[in-house]
Amino acid sequence: MTKRTFLLLTLALTVCALGSACARGGQADALLARIKAVGAEGAGNPDAAKAWKELVRLEPTVLPEILTAMDGTDVTASNYLRAAVDAVAERAVRDGKTLPTKELEAFLADKRHAGPARRLAYEWLARVDKTAPARLLPGMIQDPSNELRRDAVAVALKDAKGLLDKGDKGAATAAYRKALSGACDQDQVDDAVKQLKELGVEIDVAAHFGFIRKWKLAAPFDNTD
Repeated sequence: MTKRTFLLLTLALTVCALGSACARGGQADALLARIKAVGAEGAGNPDAAKAWKELVRLEPTVLPEILTAMDGTDVTASNYLRAAVDAVAERAVRDGKTLPTKELEAFLADKRHAGPARRLAYEWLARVDKTAPARLLPGMIQDPSNELRRDAVAVALKDAKGLLDKGDKGAATAAYRKALSGACDQDQVDDAVKQLKELGVEIDVAAHFGFIRKWKLAAPFDNTD
């Protein structure tokens, strides 16, 4: 094979691969649009169901697109899309294929995406990469998505307890304060507050939750005419 022939063959294969990728991308876009068109009281369900069956036959590289499509969707469309993510990922894992973990992690890191979609991306990352929780959760303690922040706070509470069990009260106090800074759920707040109290730190729980306890009332005002 001459050098010229080799270059032409390489170019042809590259064009073919790019063309296939674009075709798959266009196909996914069309299928996602049909699913997102589902409306109230079952409107569009038959077509959405057909589109879903075609969508889940695509390669796992389509996962970030499906997750992105969950942004701003209503409950019905979101349920279709969530099920599609699980179906595509389950089949890929079963068949020994690799999930697009780099793209899924980038999707997770983008806080502009819907919380449930980012949570779903995290769950699949954690399933195929056992290092994911330890790597990702510590940076999510202030995450805008409660679906992710709760797990991050749980890890922080566990770490704080570990420090307390070792007798390092100073480090444990700081760790519980950190955990509390991201806690929004009552059970986690109560846990952190209780431990901090035993460490000699009183927490104003009402202030933590942002309750308004002081206000001023201005009155009366003349309403003539």
